[in-house]
Amino acid sequence: MNDTLTAALEYARLGYLVLPLIGKQPASNLVPHGKNDATSDYAFVRRWFGAGCHNLGVLPPAQVLVLDFDDPEELPPTLARHPELEAAPIAITGGGGYHIWLRLPEGVSLTAKVRALPNTDSRGMNRTYLVAPPSVHPVTGWPYRWVNPLVAPDDLPPIPPELLQRLLPTSEPAMAYKPTQPATASQKRLEGLLGWVCAKVVQAPVGTRHATLLAHARLVGGWLHHGFNQTEVHEQLTAAGIAAGLPRYEAEKTARDGIAYGQQTPLRLPDDLPPSKPKSRSSRLVARWGSV
Repeated sequence: MNDTLTAALEYARLGYLVLPLIGKQPASNLVPHGKNDATSDYAFVRRWFGAGCHNLGVLPPAQVLVLDFDDPEELPPTLARHPELEAAPIAITGGGGYHIWLRLPEGVSLTAKVRALPNTDSRGMNRTYLVAPPSVHPVTGWPYRWVNPLVAPDDLPPIPPELLQRLLPTSEPAMAYKPTQPATASQKRLEGLLGWVCAKVVQAPVGTRHATLLAHARLVGGWLHHGFNQTEVHEQLTAAGIAAGLPRYEAEKTARDGIAYGQQTPLRLPDDLPPSKPKSRSSRLVARWGSV
């Protein structure tokens, strides 16, 4: 059995879809619909790669994010900032770059290409395939190879929350962050601000719930020094995340992480907030929190 066929069968066994490539493009004679013809069916995999004459593409499922570092010099500072990435599956590409495979939180969706990191693309997520080892780069002739081997999607390490936040710039609350000014706000105003934030979390559409909770928890974390009770804030944000549809464990952790990040950058309270228009399913919950 040739190396490409062995690798393709292993990727399929792990739960990934594969497809044959000519260079970096789908082999149109075998997969006329491109990545839409990717499969984990062993019969097709053996037929496609039995002769060992094609490169190998892997199409990750929706919750798998692959960071594609075109410039290898961008990887060390990223690993220094997020050392937990060193344990993730990492492939060296035939062009000298790197692919890092990570798991997204449930319900989070990213744009296939995000340039929040210099010279780095966000790929995978059932939208874009990756050229995978042991393929050979069509220009350099160098092979793709694993530094840390690929594992099943559910076994991938989760993306660090701080890194996820950088990849979701549009998920931040609309108001701009302002430098802090020491102050103690009235309890009524604090309740109103927390109610507005929780309402925004409850109303978050599917696919943005985790990111919305993380962003708004980070915002309230920046306000804590104005007199918020941290335990109450965490409980309220967790309840809002659950009301939006997140599992309890995810809502609790996301709210806690966001608050912790926000505390690192104290913020001034906003002068005003746009009115919330809670959906019917959340109106009772928002009424309990209070409105602005």
